[in-house]
Amino acid sequence: MRNIGSTLVTRAVTIVLALLSSIVLARVLGPEGRGSFALVMILPSLAGTIGLLGFEQANAVYAGLEPLRRRALAWQSAAVAAGMGGALAAAGAIYFLAGAPGLEALASAPSTFVFLLLATIPAQFVLLYWSAIIRGMNRIQPMNLLEVGTRVAGLAGIVVFVWGLDFGVAGVVWLEVAMTLGAAIVVGVLLWTAGGLGLPVWDAGLWRRVTAFALPVHMGTIAVRRAVAPPDKQPGARRVRCRRDLPACGHVDGSGLRDPTRRSRPTYHPLVFVQVRGRCCALALAAAGHLHA
Repeated sequence: MRNIGSTLVTRAVTIVLALLSSIVLARVLGPEGRGSFALVMILPSLAGTIGLLGFEQANAVYAGLEPLRRRALAWQSAAVAAGMGGALAAAGAIYFLAGAPGLEALASAPSTFVFLLLATIPAQFVLLYWSAIIRGMNRIQPMNLLEVGTRVAGLAGIVVFVWGLDFGVAGVVWLEVAMTLGAAIVVGVLLWTAGGLGLPVWDAGLWRRVTAFALPVHMGTIAVRRAVAPPDKQPGARRVRCRRDLPACGHVDGSGLRDPTRRSRPTYHPLVFVQVRGRCCALALAAAGHLHA
């Protein structure tokens, strides 16, 4: 109950701090600055979505199930982060240098900032993987303190470097890089002091078990996201180009037609709830299959 209460308080505090950071950034950067920052964050955010491969969930599970093999779990996680993160960073750089086909607006983003953020992808993966191990060790309060401290430091950095010193988008990007690297180092220190990190070691049996758990969870999460995607995001869906002389526009099958003279109200899709439920189901199925085996 103590860990649950501290986690709830941490979530509430981080939400408030994130809201304050967003407000300050919106007022300081302006529309053009916000657009530039959003562009440079596209590839790193996409890499984080597709590249974790479910190992962050698997690490939390096996850190609790295999306390004597946490060191191997930490080092194999670092290997995955370096391999997959480096591959995604290289692929993102090649895609950007090729003119970002299919996403031509990205080509106008500052190349220095794009490459800088792509270079931090392995550190982001290490941060998430090792944080999951620490949580699996039931070291919840140190991670909660780290999460709040990171948010506070980020807000302070925005106020000082972006607002006070007027560094603009460059200040936000460098702050993002510094926060990522700093948080990864702190998590590494926490993992070391908790006894979960030492000399490099590899456990082939543990690797096979963790991989067999992680990949189905990752595939299940992707399947759920595709299943609940809006109609215009479904594979094969096409939209009719809107013209001023047409009374309405929508999908080629006639769905989604609307009256252009009426202002539509925002529709809230329960995507978040379905994603959370789908991830929990995927975890449960993978755990059940592992225990049965």
